[in-house]
Amino acid sequence: MSATVTWVDASTPPDADQTVLMHHGDGMVETGFIDETGWRFCSGGAVNVPVLHWADFPFPPEEDSE
Repeated sequence: MSATVTWVDASTPPDADQTVLMHHGDGMVETGFIDETGWRFCSGGAVNVPVLHWADFPFPPEEDSE
């Protein structure tokens, strides 16, 4: 199974409070969201490095209908 992830430049942010995958300046990919104060991790903590890209979560694999 495989999935395609489309990365979007962070200069085009996702909808507010939408949980996404984010690629930030430490080279990590983590889950987070953006709100009126900026990017946040899902735990609510502020992301203190630049977010470079974000992506929607891929769809889960389809179940076999056997």
